[in-house]
Amino acid sequence: QRSKAERQTPHPQHMVAYGETVAAAKENAVYTPPSEFIDYEGLKEEVYRAPSAEAASLLTHISGGSAAKRGERFISQLQAEMDKASRHVRARVSVIVGNLANVLREAGKAEPASVELARLTQVTEDASAQIVELMEYVEICRTACRKAAKKFDKVQRTSLGSWLVAQLALQPFCNVSLEPLIVMLSDGFASLRAASNPPKTDAEGRPIEWVPPSDFERSTTKYWVKMESVPELTARVLKHLSILIMGRTPPTLAQMAAEEAPVLMHPEYAQAIYSKFYEGTSVLSWITSLYLDSLSFRQYHERLARDDGANLFRLRWYGLDPEQAGTVYVERKTHRSKDSGEKSTKQRLPIAPSAVRDLLHPERALDVAAQLDAQLAAGAISEKQRDKGVALGVEVQAALA
Repeated sequence: QRSKAERQTPHPQHMVAYGETVAAAKENAVYTPPSEFIDYEGLKEEVYRAPSAEAASLLTHISGGSAAKRGERFISQLQAEMDKASRHVRARVSVIVGNLANVLREAGKAEPASVELARLTQVTEDASAQIVELMEYVEICRTACRKAAKKFDKVQRTSLGSWLVAQLALQPFCNVSLEPLIVMLSDGFASLRAASNPPKTDAEGRPIEWVPPSDFERSTTKYWVKMESVPELTARVLKHLSILIMGRTPPTLAQMAAEEAPVLMHPEYAQAIYSKFYEGTSVLSWITSLYLDSLSFRQYHERLARDDGANLFRLRWYGLDPEQAGTVYVERKTHRSKDSGEKSTKQRLPIAPSAVRDLLHPERALDVAAQLDAQLAAGAISEKQRDKGVALGVEVQAALA
């Protein structure tokens, strides 16, 4: 007959739920050998193992001698597993960077519909699948370590769990940023699309750069996506659409050629491309929006009622500091009901940050035309955009009066 203490201690078979998740991830992994995953079953067994005879001085300082004796061996095994995960992530990132650097370097030279272009496309799709699997791997390993640490606390009746979870947050595999790989993948697919369908050029043969429109019809559809499905969804979208990061220009073939190593596609070359053009790049950026209204809250009430023709006015800039952003956009969104047969629209007026105060105070009489004439002279906007911007500026000032 089991003692009271034994009856209160959960049996290892009660921990199978996440073990099955790890096992399924191992079975489904294409690029990650099963041995590279966190040994969740091994950690689980160590949780229930009899206490070791030796005590760790560090744990003695943290939680006392008895906890140290029980935790030394478990923590040693947990750290070994986390080190393994960190080594694997570093190795996979290096491989992916090398493959994508090759694509970026060679896609610009490939002829449309060529065998080489088809090969590069396959390399890029393979890199896409590797990135998705790597992101899933990191999350699986992080969760496995966290659950094992908390289970150790519960079973051994210690208070080490919080400390262990804090140590987990410091591990390299938990802190590696995979966002630069996403941006690099986006550029890779974009270079392949450009090779298959060369972009339009101006009279001097230079590619025509896309410029955000000042006004357009709005038609949006929103979807709920599970967090665990976001990496795969992102990779699928990137095959058809590039990530748009305001203020960023993808590296040109000439810029990458300047980084070429003595040996073509030497790892140092790939790392140079990654470090110079991608490291530190984020797919997430701040967007600041400041919504405007009159003292009677007219815009608020119209939008709340969703009346046909209801307007919304706001100031928007990309980043936290408008001065650093360089441009503030005055935007008007117009809602059109389904019965009207028309689509909702959005118009924007680019102005300098220093001009915002004058725009919001009618008595200062901001000369919107002068603002836009300067942009027109610099080639930043067209005459049509200039005329629409002037009309929008006048309307905004009237609506806020």
